[in-house]
Amino acid sequence: MRFFGKIRCTKADYYVVEATAEGGEEAGNEEEGEAAAEEKDPDQEEKGTGVNKYTYFVTNSPFSPWKRLPDLAPSHIEAARRIKVLFSGDLERDIICNPFFFGKEKNLLRAQIARITHSTVLVPAGSYRLNEESEREIDEFVPEEDSKVEPLPSTTQAANSNAWVHFNPSILNNCRTMHLDPPEDNGEEGYDPEEAKKAIERADPFEPRLKSICSDGKIKMGRNAMQSSWVVRLVGDKTEYLTEAGKVVCHGVVVVRSLTWPGSFTLYENGKQTTIYVGDGAKFTDKLRPFPLSPPVLNEDPSEFGEFVLPEIKEVSPEELQAQIEAAFEESWGGIDSEGAGNLGVDDVKKIAAEIKAKMSAQEEAEINEEAFDKAFADVEKNDEGNADKQACKTFFVANMAKL
Repeated sequence: MRFFGKIRCTKADYYVVEATAEGGEEAGNEEEGEAAAEEKDPDQEEKGTGVNKYTYFVTNSPFSPWKRLPDLAPSHIEAARRIKVLFSGDLERDIICNPFFFGKEKNLLRAQIARITHSTVLVPAGSYRLNEESEREIDEFVPEEDSKVEPLPSTTQAANSNAWVHFNPSILNNCRTMHLDPPEDNGEEGYDPEEAKKAIERADPFEPRLKSICSDGKIKMGRNAMQSSWVVRLVGDKTEYLTEAGKVVCHGVVVVRSLTWPGSFTLYENGKQTTIYVGDGAKFTDKLRPFPLSPPVLNEDPSEFGEFVLPEIKEVSPEELQAQIEAAFEESWGGIDSEGAGNLGVDDVKKIAAEIKAKMSAQEEAEINEEAFDKAFADVEKNDEGNADKQACKTFFVANMAKL
């Protein structure tokens, strides 16, 4: 049994303890009996194996009773990978999110703990070796009596990313650590269960056991900045000392921090190590989501004071509208016809039309309907150069400004 860590919640934090469960172990008390009585997913891994290798107990206070979390089903891991929710501290809370989570907070908590455990528990490289009979199993390395090989690195040697490997098997895309065996016979001619199993493993391959953390994918910290998913630091006294027994020791502490699961730390000093998690149970992601972790609190409807009065809408008479058009025309004409020629070409008249429309609509700029302008301006009297005099233009705008 070990102290897994602490999950920060919105109302009451979770303290988590990890215990080793034996395969086929029977529930020992009423609470475990209730958990065992829950409907079991036929695809979930047995107790003591895979993602259910460990049993977890949680409490909101060290002085409160400990509650056992239920065994984990693949459907809970699949859903947990698609959502991001802050825990509240209430194991029986319904998880309201999109996509929907079919379970309680205790099921989501158990899924996140499994993902953290199988991603962040590390051991020094060389302390374990692959099993000779199966590459999916590992054995603790025990050197021979006369061997001078040290199974554990020194503190200084451990202050390097190459000195650390993953201890637990990774969780596959099927949300288990092992594939389900294909049926012996599916009714098809020429069906071979061994070939079917190989096809399943090719589609969802295993990651190698004791994989170095250096081979983990990098995470995106900015637009173009990529960062290693692990940070390894030697803190404290970095000096090496020689003991009376002739052994070199360092009293500093190696801290291995996960950036993929913020809050996960592995601490190492002279052959002693521990792993602890203190975080909110959420995986780091640089992707923007449609909703924040905690949805915003909606404001109450504003209260209304007194009787609602509709705003007064002033109607403009045709005479007032004509006066406004003529005033805007006179101002714009003076700016365009600065030389006092008394007539303007079609392009300059279009500029005046745009200025009049902007002034009438209280905008800085406005666009006119080019097609309507050309059709209406074709009937305006022009001189030999194709220009129209001031009075003809004024009459044109008064008659056609609404169309433009």
